[in-house]
Amino acid sequence: MASFNQKNMMLYLLAAANGAKFWHPIYCGFGGQVALSSSALNNMYGYAGITSDGRLVYAKFNMLGMQAENDMLWLENMTSIKFSEFMRMHTIKMTFNQDGKKKKLKIKANEVVHGKDFYMQEQNLKMFMDTLKKYGEMCGGYNVGY
Repeated sequence: MASFNQKNMMLYLLAAANGAKFWHPIYCGFGGQVALSSSALNNMYGYAGITSDGRLVYAKFNMLGMQAENDMLWLENMTSIKFSEFMRMHTIKMTFNQDGKKKKLKIKANEVVHGKDFYMQEQNLKMFMDTLKKYGEMCGGYNVGY
Protein backbone atom coordinates (compact mmCIF):
# COMPACT_ATOMS: atom_id res chain seq x y z
CA MET A 1 0.00 0.00 0.00
CA ALA A 2 1.35 3.37 -1.01
CA SER A 3 1.42 6.35 1.28
CA PHE A 4 1.13 9.56 -0.72
CA ASN A 5 4.02 11.82 0.22
CA GLN A 6 7.06 13.55 -1.28
CA LYS A 7 9.47 10.70 -0.52
CA ASN A 8 7.26 8.03 -2.11
CA MET A 9 6.62 10.26 -5.11
CA MET A 10 10.33 10.39 -5.81
CA LEU A 11 10.77 6.64 -5.27
CA TYR A 12 7.84 5.55 -7.45
CA LEU A 13 8.70 7.95 -10.29
CA LEU A 14 12.34 6.86 -10.19
CA ALA A 15 11.22 3.24 -10.48
CA ALA A 16 8.75 4.04 -13.28
CA ALA A 17 11.46 6.01 -15.13
CA ASN A 18 13.81 3.02 -14.97
CA GLY A 19 16.44 5.15 -13.27
CA ALA A 20 16.25 8.06 -15.74
CA LYS A 21 16.43 11.56 -14.30
CA PHE A 22 13.08 13.33 -14.11
CA TRP A 23 11.93 16.87 -13.45
CA HIS A 24 8.85 18.66 -12.13
CA PRO A 25 7.26 15.79 -10.19
CA ILE A 26 3.63 16.38 -9.23
CA TYR A 27 0.95 14.66 -7.20
CA CYS A 28 -2.16 14.28 -9.35
CA GLY A 29 -5.36 12.45 -10.21
CA PHE A 30 -5.90 10.50 -13.42
CA GLY A 31 -9.00 10.18 -15.56
CA GLY A 32 -12.43 11.68 -15.18
CA GLN A 33 -13.59 9.93 -12.02
CA VAL A 34 -11.33 11.52 -9.45
CA ALA A 35 -13.75 13.01 -6.92
CA LEU A 36 -17.07 11.22 -7.34
CA SER A 37 -17.27 7.55 -8.09
CA SER A 38 -19.33 4.52 -7.19
CA SER A 39 -16.19 2.59 -6.24
CA ALA A 40 -12.97 3.71 -4.60
CA LEU A 41 -11.15 1.38 -6.98
CA ASN A 42 -12.17 3.61 -9.93
CA ASN A 43 -10.47 6.68 -8.47
CA MET A 44 -6.85 6.90 -9.59
CA TYR A 45 -4.24 9.10 -7.98
CA GLY A 46 -0.50 9.17 -8.17
CA TYR A 47 2.47 11.00 -9.54
CA ALA A 48 3.74 12.34 -12.84
CA GLY A 49 6.98 13.91 -14.04
CA ILE A 50 9.01 14.56 -17.17
CA THR A 51 12.25 12.70 -17.83
CA SER A 52 15.43 14.35 -19.04
CA ASP A 53 15.13 12.48 -22.35
CA GLY A 54 11.63 13.82 -23.14
CA ARG A 55 9.16 11.31 -21.75
CA LEU A 56 6.14 11.71 -19.52
CA VAL A 57 6.49 9.27 -16.64
CA TYR A 58 3.66 8.42 -14.27
CA ALA A 59 2.61 6.03 -11.54
CA LYS A 60 -1.10 5.40 -10.83
CA PHE A 61 -2.65 4.07 -7.63
CA ASN A 62 -6.23 3.37 -6.64
CA MET A 63 -7.76 4.87 -3.50
CA LEU A 64 -6.72 1.83 -1.50
CA GLY A 65 -3.07 2.61 -2.30
CA MET A 66 -2.55 -0.36 -4.62
CA GLN A 67 -0.43 0.42 -7.66
CA ALA A 68 -2.54 0.13 -10.80
CA GLU A 69 -0.16 1.21 -13.57
CA ASN A 70 3.07 2.97 -14.36
CA ASP A 71 4.30 3.95 -17.79
CA MET A 72 6.41 6.33 -19.83
CA LEU A 73 5.19 8.07 -22.98
CA TRP A 74 7.43 9.86 -25.47
CA LEU A 75 6.36 13.51 -25.57
CA GLU A 76 7.41 13.71 -29.21
CA ASN A 77 4.56 11.24 -29.92
CA MET A 78 1.96 13.63 -28.48
CA THR A 79 -0.74 14.40 -31.04
CA SER A 80 -2.91 16.71 -28.94
CA ILE A 81 -2.90 18.51 -25.62
CA LYS A 82 -5.50 20.71 -23.96
CA PHE A 83 -5.30 22.61 -20.69
CA SER A 84 -8.13 23.88 -18.52
CA GLU A 85 -8.40 25.31 -15.01
CA PHE A 86 -11.21 25.60 -12.49
CA MET A 87 -10.55 27.00 -9.02
CA ARG A 88 -6.81 26.16 -9.04
CA MET A 89 -7.53 22.61 -10.28
CA HIS A 90 -5.68 22.14 -13.56
CA THR A 91 -6.75 19.52 -16.08
CA ILE A 92 -4.43 18.36 -18.84
CA LYS A 93 -5.85 16.12 -21.57
CA MET A 94 -3.29 14.50 -23.85
CA THR A 95 -3.37 12.07 -26.73
CA PHE A 96 -0.35 10.08 -27.85
CA ASN A 97 0.39 7.89 -30.84
CA GLN A 98 1.86 4.94 -28.94
CA ASP A 99 3.10 2.15 -31.23
CA GLY A 100 0.45 2.98 -33.83
CA LYS A 101 -2.34 3.09 -31.25
CA LYS A 102 -4.05 6.11 -29.73
CA LYS A 103 -3.44 6.49 -25.98
CA LYS A 104 -5.30 9.12 -24.00
CA LEU A 105 -4.18 10.44 -20.65
CA LYS A 106 -6.02 12.93 -18.44
CA ILE A 107 -4.19 14.45 -15.49
CA LYS A 108 -5.82 16.62 -12.81
CA ALA A 109 -3.60 18.47 -10.37
CA ASN A 110 -4.19 21.14 -7.78
CA GLU A 111 -1.66 23.85 -7.06
CA VAL A 112 -1.77 23.04 -3.34
CA VAL A 113 -2.03 19.60 -1.75
CA HIS A 114 -3.36 20.05 1.79
CA GLY A 115 -2.24 17.76 4.57
CA LYS A 116 0.71 16.34 2.66
CA ASP A 117 4.37 17.31 2.33
CA PHE A 118 4.28 18.19 -1.38
CA TYR A 119 5.98 21.50 -0.68
CA MET A 120 7.02 22.15 -4.32
CA GLN A 121 3.65 21.24 -5.90
CA GLU A 122 2.73 24.73 -7.14
CA GLN A 123 6.14 25.44 -8.72
CA ASN A 124 6.48 21.93 -10.14
CA LEU A 125 2.96 22.02 -11.61
CA LYS A 126 3.69 25.30 -13.39
CA MET A 127 6.97 23.97 -14.83
CA PHE A 128 5.34 20.61 -15.67
CA MET A 129 2.61 22.39 -17.69
CA ASP A 130 5.08 24.80 -19.32
CA THR A 131 7.21 21.85 -20.48
CA LEU A 132 4.15 20.04 -21.85
CA LYS A 133 3.09 23.22 -23.71
CA LYS A 134 6.51 23.45 -25.35
CA TYR A 135 6.33 19.83 -26.50
CA GLY A 136 2.78 20.40 -27.71
CA GLU A 137 3.92 23.37 -29.78
CA MET A 138 6.86 21.39 -31.19
CA CYS A 139 4.52 18.54 -32.15
CA GLY A 140 2.16 20.76 -34.10
CA GLY A 141 0.56 23.00 -31.50
CA TYR A 142 -2.62 20.98 -31.23
CA ASN A 143 -5.04 22.70 -28.83
CA VAL A 144 -2.19 24.14 -26.80
CA GLY A 145 -3.13 26.71 -24.18
CA TYR A 146 -6.04 27.47 -21.89
